Amino acid sequence: MNSCVEAMVSNGRPPAVSNAWMTFASVMFLMLTAGTIYGFGLWSPVLKEPDGYALDQIHVSTLSLCASIGEYFAIDVGLFIIHFGTIAGFGLGCVLASLGYFSLYLATEQFNGLVPFPLLAAFCFIYGHGCSCIVSASMTEMLMDFESLAGFATGSMKAHFGLATATMTVIYYAAFEGMPANYLLFLSMYSIAAGAIFIPVIYVKRGKCTEKRSTATCKFHILSAGIACAALACLALQIFAENLGHSAWRAILVAVVCASCLPFFLARAWDKPEDEMLCAKDVETMKHPVEVGGFGILGRVDYWLLMVALTITQGASLLVISNSAQILPAFTGGPTSTTTFVGMTSVFSCYGRLLFGGLSDTLAASFTRPWWIVAASAIVGISHLLLYTGGYRMLWVGTAGTSFGYGGTFGVQAALVKELFGMTDIPLKLGFTSCAALAGSILFSTLLAGELYDREARKLGTTPNCYQPSCFKTSFLTCAICSIFAVLFSAILARRTSWIYKSKEPDSTKGDDKLYGSTL
Repeated sequence: MNSCVEAMVSNGRPPAVSNAWMTFASVMFLMLTAGTIYGFGLWSPVLKEPDGYALDQIHVSTLSLCASIGEYFAIDVGLFIIHFGTIAGFGLGCVLASLGYFSLYLATEQFNGLVPFPLLAAFCFIYGHGCSCIVSASMTEMLMDFESLAGFATGSMKAHFGLATATMTVIYYAAFEGMPANYLLFLSMYSIAAGAIFIPVIYVKRGKCTEKRSTATCKFHILSAGIACAALACLALQIFAENLGHSAWRAILVAVVCASCLPFFLARAWDKPEDEMLCAKDVETMKHPVEVGGFGILGRVDYWLLMVALTITQGASLLVISNSAQILPAFTGGPTSTTTFVGMTSVFSCYGRLLFGGLSDTLAASFTRPWWIVAASAIVGISHLLLYTGGYRMLWVGTAGTSFGYGGTFGVQAALVKELFGMTDIPLKLGFTSCAALAGSILFSTLLAGELYDREARKLGTTPNCYQPSCFKTSFLTCAICSIFAVLFSAILARRTSWIYKSKEPDSTKGDDKLYGSTL
């Protein structure tokens, strides 16, 4: 049996029905479910209502942290997907997300003010963990289906995931403004409906893409351009959100739904009919010089070098992104609208994921994947230095830079883990590396920035707010210094693993006629 047919049969279906791009488009809709975790700020005000739970900001932030822990702690999720597959992972994720949101709906609508706080925290963890299941299954599926262009596939998927905040905002203002409890019910119903519709499509259509590399690359360029334009549109929406009425939001919602369906057009075959038969000749599966088990990476120096670099870079970035609504008033000296400033972080994070993911594939022959982590760490470090030394204008430049570098790490992270440690137990490996963002957020955003912010506010006598650049200056300087170590550790990683990329030896004689499923 030739290798192409083996690849398709291994997925339980004949090659004739496989369509990796149909799978890709379906996974994008499921990733929207995972992205609902970014909609916390839309419905959380219901928890502050005086005739209900009347929670203060500290308790609300704690609930948000519980959801984030559920999202970033994905080790058990990885084990589950290893044993039961990505389809089961998608299913579990949709069920957990729906269960968490529905429980919160009941807690705020039917039993408002009666559910104990620890139980509310558990509900937030459940829906966050459901989102984690979907993300882990999505990244695993993309690494399998688009193996030699993993940067494009995972980077664009992560970029789409990052824009879920804007999508959720459109849905909320179009149909649920002023009704946060009903919005929670919608999130629950969408999670189940998306799973019921798209998981069967993924099950039937999943399989390795066998297009020519030039064709697949062209499709990813079109998709990336579309996501980039959507990011700018989302920023414009956030700027003018307060001036839009219900009818305008509904029209925008219709446009968003139509645009979301466009990736399905990529599922059409662009090659000539005779080219499609090339699949039966010599499609090869990627050979990984290093193959270790999921727990085996814990004993490898390369894993810890990567984790230190990611923890510092992602943590330093999250310090800015998570506190952006407080950073801008601190630099302006008083309360101000932060809509555009916060929206900018989402846009540049999206661009980082797109560019790093795509360029890491395009320039793979001369600039191997670990060096992109070096670049991201350097960008974040320089950006924090600008935030420390500059004023109001440099605040925008520095914040854009940290968001861009943060997105860049996620644009290459999944593909990098696959290349450094192999595809064996890949969901568990992705689960281990996802802990870097969680650890970085706790260290830099919560313990460092939170503590210094409160200390400076007490010193200035403006507690709980702080309206001086000094509220964050020390944090920025600390991140800039720590980023030096992130650059150093990631550069060591790049030098140590250079032999892995030299061993791939692509066949340059085939050029663009080389099939997508062949060697890198």
